[in-house]
Amino acid sequence: MKEAPSTYPALPLEDEFSDVVAKALRGHELSWERLAGELGQDPEGFRAAFSSPSPLLFPLWERVAERLSLHPKKLQEAACQQWRPPSVPAIPGLHQFVSPFRAWTVNAWLVHCPVTKEGWVIDTGTDASELLQFVEEQAVYLQALAFTHTVHPDHTSEVDRIGAATGLRRLLGPEGEPSVRKSAALRRDQVYSLGTLEIEIRSTPGHSPDGVTLVVAGLARPVALVGDALYAGSLGAPLDHYGKLLSGVRREIFSLPDDTLLCPGHGPVTTVAQEKAHNPFF
Repeated sequence: MKEAPSTYPALPLEDEFSDVVAKALRGHELSWERLAGELGQDPEGFRAAFSSPSPLLFPLWERVAERLSLHPKKLQEAACQQWRPPSVPAIPGLHQFVSPFRAWTVNAWLVHCPVTKEGWVIDTGTDASELLQFVEEQAVYLQALAFTHTVHPDHTSEVDRIGAATGLRRLLGPEGEPSVRKSAALRRDQVYSLGTLEIEIRSTPGHSPDGVTLVVAGLARPVALVGDALYAGSLGAPLDHYGKLLSGVRREIFSLPDDTLLCPGHGPVTTVAQEKAHNPFF
């Protein structure tokens, strides 16, 4: 039997400095060229400036932060690669499975009650091999496969494989997003029992039309599976509505206790306290 890791994977940050700025630009419906013009910069050299952490560029980055409503000091921290979330000890009942997605990675999660071994899979990733091996070796009784959002295939592509391997038929997806094989609706403020655990559904749209966050109570520390609403030091791309994405994170995620472990759809785990202190969008 494969020994469980003592910490969650030390993955690279999903977004670099230029990605953070690009997402803010998209949210504000601005192009690099238009922002350069507003700031009196040469368009050709402006974008290249975001690949260098030179202190000479700090005044420019402060102006960019002001225009895009980003936190200037946190943006500077991202530019200089001065922060990444610290290593987090793995807790019983919460397991992360990383699979490839284009040039990056995507996360699938397994939450199970340490007492009854009843479990939920949250998002599937692109390769469920390790997840399925773990479920079999640990004799986890899967009760449901839930999705933080269903509009992007990197979070749903292994649903048939998981169903075939385990016989699992209970699928739960956000209300208002496309169903995955007739999944039932996860509605805001619903609370599900999972052995001695409780899973609360919170609405965090913006990356997708009706994306949700699943908040788990009953493990060694509070846990929130945030999908692509939030990454360590960044946000998911504002593909649906930027304002809703920001307000949903503030209202539904940052209102959780500071030690809440945040489990994103991509990149490393983080905490509410770390994101309040280091995420340039807030």
